Amino acid sequence: MVPPIQRLTVAQFADLLAAATLSRTITGVHLHHTWRPRRSDFRGLSTIEAMRRYHMGLGWSDIAQHLTIDPIGACWTGRNWNAPPASNAGDNGTADAGPFMIGMIGDCDRGADPFDGPQRTTTVEVVARLLHRFALTAADLHFHRELGSPKTCPGSGIDKAELVKDVAAALK
Repeated sequence: MVPPIQRLTVAQFADLLAAATLSRTITGVHLHHTWRPRRSDFRGLSTIEAMRRYHMGLGWSDIAQHLTIDPIGACWTGRNWNAPPASNAGDNGTADAGPFMIGMIGDCDRGADPFDGPQRTTTVEVVARLLHRFALTAADLHFHRELGSPKTCPGSGIDKAELVKDVAAALK
């Protein structure tokens, strides 16, 4: 049985992250967008639960991501952090080591949902906290499209160099 999904503020996520005792080594952070649902489709917990049902209907053990960041900057728990994500076949790691996966609600391709405001602020903060907590560097942040995927994920509207610069600033 999967645990209930919980909504967290960035501060609550930071507390959870600081207190986490993991049996799995986190080796990187994988960043995705949902594409569908888009920001305008987001309805809170019911949207996250629908994603979980869809992912489990694909035969996965749980929702693909460890954490989801919604359009207003809230964080939603997902897959157990000790379990590999369903991020990108061949790049998910194992029960011993692998990436932490974040999914952002929206279609962040150019001309679609913008990657801005509270969602961007939370994403930068969460990525910085993960990199710090697991002694990783910006080189350990991977966009889905960099993992051999033909998708634009986490969206052609997101400039990685700019995001890495913002994460580096947050790390200071």
